Amino acid sequence: MNILDETLTIAESRDIKKAKAIQMELRDRVSLIDSFPSSPKKIFGVDLAYNGYTAFVSIVLWNNTSHEIEAVFNDFKKISFPYIPGFLSFREFPVFYMLYEKIQIKPDLVIFSTDTVMPIRGEWGSPHMREFF
Repeated sequence: MNILDETLTIAESRDIKKAKAIQMELRDRVSLIDSFPSSPKKIFGVDLAYNGYTAFVSIVLWNNTSHEIEAVFNDFKKISFPYIPGFLSFREFPVFYMLYEKIQIKPDLVIFSTDTVMPIRGEWGSPHMREFF
């Protein structure tokens, strides 16, 4: 099973032990070296909000040439994975991915609101998202 499918399966099954195992595997693949395109033209900015177990996702398409917002995409989904600090990817990735799959435009760069290094285990806030791209 690939990382994408495994993440989606873990998110639905709420298996914390498997979630931790996949995060430990992914943390060794993350590089802190700046490796994104030097002049990305299409940039997605992604953020999520919650109301109980309903997640709302927004993706903003920024045109880095004209410096204008070209489009905004929104959706929502019921989620089953609980809020657990350090495991936000399992709550957020399935909702993001659902909307991303509907969008015909593919970006040069994606910026997630959870891109940060977690001090507790030294892992990224969104390792699955970084692996996907």
